[in-house]
Amino acid sequence: MVKVALNKCCGEFKLSEAGARMYSELARTPKPVYTFDGEVKRTDPNLLLVIEKLGKAAGGASSALGVVEVPDDVKWTIYDYNGAEWVAEVHRTWRAAT
Repeated sequence: MVKVALNKCCGEFKLSEAGARMYSELARTPKPVYTFDGEVKRTDPNLLLVIEKLGKAAGGASSALGVVEVPDDVKWTIYDYNGAEWVAEVHRTWRAAT
């Protein structure tokens, strides 16, 4: 299983001050990291540990961070609506031309 960090509410994926400090200590970054862009970084073991250890306190003011497990053999992507995110299996999509 692959663990993926998500924002569960409308808003943005952002760590709290405590979450950013903890992540920076674990990842040994020179300054606190608050935001994570792209799917690969959402699987960062240090980020996942911060969310699992701090729970609700890991998320910033407009975040409710959580972790979802996805089977290893699934090609996945993160979708969102107004900032609330979910993981979906990658599939083909066709749309009419505009």
